[in-house]
Amino acid sequence: MIANLCQLTIVIPTSGERKTHKIWNRNIRFSTNAHLTFKCIENPTVGDAEVFCNIFNELKTAKNLNYSLIPESVIQLFRADRYKLFFVYNESGNPIAGRIVYISENDSFDVHAANSNESRECGASYYIIDEILVYLKSLGIQAFDYGMISPSSNEMDDVYRAKSYSGGIPEIYNGQWVFYKSKILEYLINGYFYLISQNRRY
Repeated sequence: MIANLCQLTIVIPTSGERKTHKIWNRNIRFSTNAHLTFKCIENPTVGDAEVFCNIFNELKTAKNLNYSLIPESVIQLFRADRYKLFFVYNESGNPIAGRIVYISENDSFDVHAANSNESRECGASYYIIDEILVYLKSLGIQAFDYGMISPSSNEMDDVYRAKSYSGGIPEIYNGQWVFYKSKILEYLINGYFYLISQNRRY
């Protein structure tokens, strides 16, 4: 039996020192100068879900994402109290970034991010994570898990690098395991995956 796929993630402790990258620190300075505000939406409405989806659509266009979010699906998440909605507002009070986070006992997990074009100009996507960490710490939550984000050879590598600037710790999930009755078949298939097709373990 061999692990042929192990998803990589980045986990940020909510307390203790974080060694953030200079790019992360620079964006936090941008956000301070932009006078952004952060808010946890305690009782999200359909309107809040619509706002989140509208911001996400800007991200989808900018990153060429191949999936969509609709308000009806997003609002369903908040029927379970473990899902939290966060927004960052610009100086004029308009929401420019959002995040949906799942909380389970002492850990939390990134579910969806929504970053507008404006948010990338003022560091809001970095600011919202710093503020979420403060909020989670106040609840006694010990860690924030970015949720299966890996280096790649396409534009998604930019996402991984941006998240790696957070000072979080890369960790590998105990991923997909496959059992082969024949050792020879196991070696042949895995040799093909890793030597010929250049598949990665994460």
